[in-house]
Amino acid sequence: MIDIHLIISLAIAWAFTALALVHKSRYGLHLSPDGEYYFRAGRGESVPVPYSLRPLVPIVCGESWSAWYYVTYLHIGLLGGASYLLGISLGLNVTQAITVSACIAMSRSFVKMQAYFPALVDAHAHAWAMMIAVVALNGNIALSMVMAIVGALVSEKVPVFAAIYAWSWAPLIGLLATAIYFIMARHDNSHQGVDYLDKPYETAIKAISKRFTDGTWGVYFFAPLGVAWIGILGNSTPAYVALVCAALPVLRALDYSRLIAWALPLLLVDAVKLTPTPFLPMLPIIHQYIVETEC
Repeated sequence: MIDIHLIISLAIAWAFTALALVHKSRYGLHLSPDGEYYFRAGRGESVPVPYSLRPLVPIVCGESWSAWYYVTYLHIGLLGGASYLLGISLGLNVTQAITVSACIAMSRSFVKMQAYFPALVDAHAHAWAMMIAVVALNGNIALSMVMAIVGALVSEKVPVFAAIYAWSWAPLIGLLATAIYFIMARHDNSHQGVDYLDKPYETAIKAISKRFTDGTWGVYFFAPLGVAWIGILGNSTPAYVALVCAALPVLRALDYSRLIAWALPLLLVDAVKLTPTPFLPMLPIIHQYIVETEC
């Protein structure tokens, strides 16, 4: 007998992919500054940290637009299915888990941004972290550890957040792969001519200060999480740890919405638990409205 959750997760995966294709038809495909570094890595050139710690997808895709397109859109679909299965594994019912997936789909830092900039590894990293957590939560610790080692080569953040999502030490084994690769790989430590790489802390602090100066700090810091802020009331230690770990890099990195997105899954899980069932269909709509106010 086919598991109903597998069927639903596959349907959500197709829905995520279809949504990405809609964004692609409206906005086209573009190469971001980060994507240029991944293309360089795909050509076998040395790139600066942290891009040099994320070799797997560039190795697979090289500098082929079609390869990046297919691999990225595959992972967008996997992200959708994994987000549903993560919710189920954390004790949500079907309606609640679908609501979490819908809110993730509406978040700008997942489907929309990755569809617009396929030469990034955000969707890939989120999908791997969630899949590893699902495997660990369902008792297959050995497989989760193997997946964490592979996932660490997608992004150094994968083992960390997979461990937080599953609230298990097992996925942290992937950090060994990150450490070994950091020692063995070639890194471009030269002056890049880009402030956020050459002077990351100074640039990040200036960006934050500017938000407070021009009065946009509230929207900038609160909008990306949307209705997930409800989850703060859930008194969940893993969710709080995810929020802190996701937010801390803002002291040395730009694009806060992409950083804080790592806290979304657990906060959304707690948010839907606190929301009465009749109001669940409203959450994705409200969530999209809030995140679209981001500036």
